[in-house]
Amino acid sequence: MSSRQTILIVEDDEDLRRMFRTTLTLAGFDVAEAGDGLEALLRIDADPPALVVLDLMLPGVSGVVVYQEIAAQ
Repeated sequence: MSSRQTILIVEDDEDLRRMFRTTLTLAGFDVAEAGDGLEALLRIDADPPALVVLDLMLPGVSGVVVYQEIAAQ
């Protein structure tokens, strides 16, 4: 098991996700990714990350809804 903290990137733009993933991995973090709000909520429930980088304008379940769900927990 890794002792590094995991950051979840929630971004529908693949290029931006790749940029965040590369930068955060080089900085020493484990990185998980989600391309939409529903996938993000499922990942957060299954394995809560230390930090979420969240796009607020996502298709389907918006980033605002994801934020509200995180805040409610």
